[in-house]
Amino acid sequence: MTIWIERARVGRPDSAAVLAVVAGNRAWVYSPEYGLLSPRGLSRGAGYELIFGENSLSPDGRFLSYEEHHRNGFFERVDQVRYDVAAGAAEVGERWPHFEDGASSVRMRHVVDTGTHPTRTIYELRDGSCARTLPIEDLCHSNWTGSPLQFSPDRRRIAVSAQAGPGEQCVVVLDLDTDEVRRYPGVMLASSGAWNPDTGRLLVAEVSSADSFALDLVTGERAPVRSRIHYDGRGHFPSVIGWLTARTVLFYRAIPSIRRIKIASFDLDTGVESQLLELPMTAGAMSLLGVFMAPRLFLQNPSLLD
Repeated sequence: MTIWIERARVGRPDSAAVLAVVAGNRAWVYSPEYGLLSPRGLSRGAGYELIFGENSLSPDGRFLSYEEHHRNGFFERVDQVRYDVAAGAAEVGERWPHFEDGASSVRMRHVVDTGTHPTRTIYELRDGSCARTLPIEDLCHSNWTGSPLQFSPDRRRIAVSAQAGPGEQCVVVLDLDTDEVRRYPGVMLASSGAWNPDTGRLLVAEVSSADSFALDLVTGERAPVRSRIHYDGRGHFPSVIGWLTARTVLFYRAIPSIRRIKIASFDLDTGVESQLLELPMTAGAMSLLGVFMAPRLFLQNPSLLD
């Protein structure tokens, strides 16, 4: 049975959002209890421009993260903002991007060695009162499909969409216990829920084709995902959101002609597609950046959209 939402309304969930829809400088959140919601108080008013990216929804669904740009004459101030979706309150955070998952977080600091662009990234892990610099310096690379840095479900590893050199995109996986680093060239994280619950596979996008694959972290082999999902032949290509269970992925199709976003699951073992949720493409959603999930919530309850 497909859950059909006619329109978004202003409001906020009781505790967390399971999905976020991001388009241009706007964002909406979805809660099974309240439907699609347009949060209040994201911006401080006129003159402030909001820039959403891949780190839009936190893994636990409690926060939206974005940049707030304010131009005053020749000067532009950029703040990193974290918005509590349940409280409806925004706060300015650290200048540098950071990625939280429970008590653990990674703070990133870009370093400029030559010229005007950053050439490497310093990653600092904070776990409770402890902090240490991680043994990777690959430049974190944005890909507009999901958070470019994600903790594994057991929080023992992180995966980073990175750029090791000019045109050398890769996924870097770091074991936080042993400091072992493995690089997988030619791919980037393909979704906001890239880690499989079994922690042995990642959803990645091939740089050369943008197609989605399940990457085996032991063998390095890639199994096709997006190309196996039915294409309707009308330009409505499926976009992967993340793992729903160890064998099923969540994906969406944006259909501008009817202004709807259809969300479904796909079983990689059986090839069965199941429609779950249909959302409106609200004003501004024609510039859709993506649909992002809160992977921690789906890890606890894969049936959130049933």
